[in-house]
Amino acid sequence: MIAEPEGEQTIVYVNPAAEALFAEHAVELNAGLQGADVRHAFGGSIHRFHRDPERVRRVLGELRARGGSHSAQIRIGDRILETHVRPVHDRGRLVGYLAHWFDRTAIEQLAREEAVRAEARFGELSSGVAQIAAAVEELRASAAEVARASGDLRQLATSASEAARDGDATVGRVIDAVGVLSERIRSTSEALTALAERTRSLDAVAGAIGGIADQTNLLALNAAIEASRAGTAGRGFAVVADEVRQLAGRAGELAHQIGVGIAEVRDGVSEAVRVISEGLEESERSVELGGSARAAVAGIVDGLASVQGRVGEIATATDQQQEAVGEISGRLHDIVRSHGLDRERPDRREVVSAARRFGLDDGRQG
Repeated sequence: MIAEPEGEQTIVYVNPAAEALFAEHAVELNAGLQGADVRHAFGGSIHRFHRDPERVRRVLGELRARGGSHSAQIRIGDRILETHVRPVHDRGRLVGYLAHWFDRTAIEQLAREEAVRAEARFGELSSGVAQIAAAVEELRASAAEVARASGDLRQLATSASEAARDGDATVGRVIDAVGVLSERIRSTSEALTALAERTRSLDAVAGAIGGIADQTNLLALNAAIEASRAGTAGRGFAVVADEVRQLAGRAGELAHQIGVGIAEVRDGVSEAVRVISEGLEESERSVELGGSARAAVAGIVDGLASVQGRVGEIATATDQQQEAVGEISGRLHDIVRSHGLDRERPDRREVVSAARRFGLDDGRQG
């Protein structure tokens, strides 16, 4: 619509869109404007289109003085009207005022509905972000726990590796000691075998002594017979022959006892050699088992070294994971703060304003 520049600033033109708007909402507008009849706007003062006519005069006076334009929203009943007024000049002379009217009711209602939906979406988003943040914190705690467990495992692997190395050294010393013992047993066995051979020669000597004693006894017997034949002359010789025969008998008994003793010694040496031989075989098996044990311990040491390396890799990866989770957590908190997700709900006026900025404008103008 267009109004005159002077006096009551009478409306001299109303376009069809404005007439339709005023006619559609005449009851609400007339009630809100305290008796004005918007259906007959043409020929009336533009001041009637505000509850405070003096305010309209002041606004138009300011536009005459400084130029530019003026915009405002007017709530009348359940309707929300938006008006834009600017002065019209012809060759520098003010010839009137041009007023545009927009019905913003539907837009405002849509903005309010959008605000309600945005609040619901904001709540869902906040809940989702909170769940993500909780999950990130749990992940961070899990990563820290894994890091601690990796550290403990690495320490345990180190201790086990050291114990295995000590065990390897101990097995080595045992093998060496058993080797030395085996050599001593072998030497002892050889010495006893040589002794057994010597006892066989002693047995021959004892047999020779027994033979000599038998022969001496036989000679003494013959001498005694010859002495008895000699009568008195051979009596002294007979005594000597008897003594020789007794000594020969005693020598024979001793030779027999020596033979028996040598046989017993030989049997004992043979038994000792047998036992020592068995001990030597056991010690040799012990050396072999010790070698196998040492090889197994060496494999354990190598395996533990590999475990230590892997645990070190796990610890490094866990540290990197902790750093990554910390960075994610920090960025998530930044996003929450920067987008206002830490508030209980968004400001509805901000949502309405955003809805307006996105062009939710299907009002009519006049």
